[in-house]
Amino acid sequence: MRWTDSDLAALQARQRASGDRGAATVAPQVRKAAQRAPRVAERDIQAAALELLQAHPAVAWAARINTGAGFLVPAGIWRRLLAGERAQAIWARFVRFAFPGCPDVLGMLRGGRFLACEIKARDGRVSDDQARFLALVGRWGGLALVVRDVGELADALREAAGHD
Repeated sequence: MRWTDSDLAALQARQRASGDRGAATVAPQVRKAAQRAPRVAERDIQAAALELLQAHPAVAWAARINTGAGFLVPAGIWRRLLAGERAQAIWARFVRFAFPGCPDVLGMLRGGRFLACEIKARDGRVSDDQARFLALVGRWGGLALVVRDVGELADALREAAGHD
């Protein structure tokens, strides 16, 4: 799926609506089929997507980007804490990995086009920061995707290879 400004606006409107995230617009038989489909874990989709990206001839490179935050504690203090010493004050530095909205996978197609893939399980929700970043990538000519199935990714890469 390619993200444009109108896609972003539509996504945000659906997410602000009731908790069903737009399911009311889907035919009942489609909803039932989706409910019966087995749930695939996001980590499994991510592993398969990375494998496809690394093997696909249209992709120059692709890498998993870990995001999050935590505290960095100097090794000497950490060793003393592990040894059971009590510390009155601990020096620690807050560290952020990547940036808010950073997709799960970043890369580049062989033609020089930027690639951003947000991997989600079938019922996973794209955050506002993620949607904004994907819209920005799409606006400037990159390939921005929300991948819920590796088949979708393969189709998008096939289409992108035809345009490069």
